[in-house]
Amino acid sequence: MDEPRPPHAVDPDPAYASRLEQLLIARFEANHTDREESHVMLDLAPSPQPVRRDRRPLVIAAIAACLAAIALAGILVARRDDAQHSNAPKSIDVTFHLAWPDLQGLEQPRCLAAIERFDSAIHRRCFRTFYGIAPATGGVSGTALWTMVGNEGKPATPDDATVEIPAAFNGTYIVQATIPGCGRGEFMIAEQLRFDGWEAGAFSGTWQIIPGSGRGELAELSGGGTVPGDHPDQNTTQDTRVGQINCPPPTPSG
Repeated sequence: MDEPRPPHAVDPDPAYASRLEQLLIARFEANHTDREESHVMLDLAPSPQPVRRDRRPLVIAAIAACLAAIALAGILVARRDDAQHSNAPKSIDVTFHLAWPDLQGLEQPRCLAAIERFDSAIHRRCFRTFYGIAPATGGVSGTALWTMVGNEGKPATPDDATVEIPAAFNGTYIVQATIPGCGRGEFMIAEQLRFDGWEAGAFSGTWQIIPGSGRGELAELSGGGTVPGDHPDQNTTQDTRVGQINCPPPTPSG
C-alpha cells in the first residue's frame, strides 16, 4: 500500500529530474571524485544574474556639478571685468569754446636788443604776451585764467591774408569748470597755435590737458585735441576746441 503524500509535497520538473539523473549516472560511471561530484551540483545551480544598478542619478549629479562650476567661474570673471572697468578712466568726446578777451590793449611787447641772427626775428624783434580771463562753455563749462606768449610774425600782405613768417603762440589756461560725466574741479590746458592768415582760418593748432594738473573731482584728468580754426562750413570758430577727455575713475564708496 502506498504511503499517503505529505500535504506540501512538490513534484520536481520532469525535464529537470531527467537531466539530473543522466548527469549523476554519467559521473558515477566515470568514477569521478567527490570534488567533481560537487562540481556537478555547481553545474546544476542556476547562474547568478549580474545586478544592474541605475547610474543615471550619478551622471546627472556630475553634470550639475560641472555646470555649477562653469557658472561660478563666469560670475567671478564678470565681477573681475566689472571691477576693472569701474577702475578704468572713462573717455568722452568733447567740444567746448574758450573765448579770448579782446587782445587790443592786452598786448605787452617784450623786445630783445640783439636778435638779428635769428632769421624769423629780423624786423620783428618783439614777443607778445597776453593775460586775461577766458570763459569756457560747452563740454567744459567754467572760467579760465589765461596767458599767452607769441612772436609777432611777418604778414605777407597788409591785410594779413597770408603770412610770410607765421605768428606762433603758446597759451596756458588754469581752468575751473564742470565737465558733464566727469565732475567739477580744476585743471590746466596748454595750447600751441599759429596764425595761418584770416583767409586760411586764422588761428589753428592743438590743445592738451597738462598731466598731473587735475584737482578735486577732476584729479587724474587727461586728454587733448585740436583747435580747428575759423571755418563756418565746419561750424567752428577760433574759440572752438574739439577732442577727447579721459575722466578719472570714480572714488570707491565706503
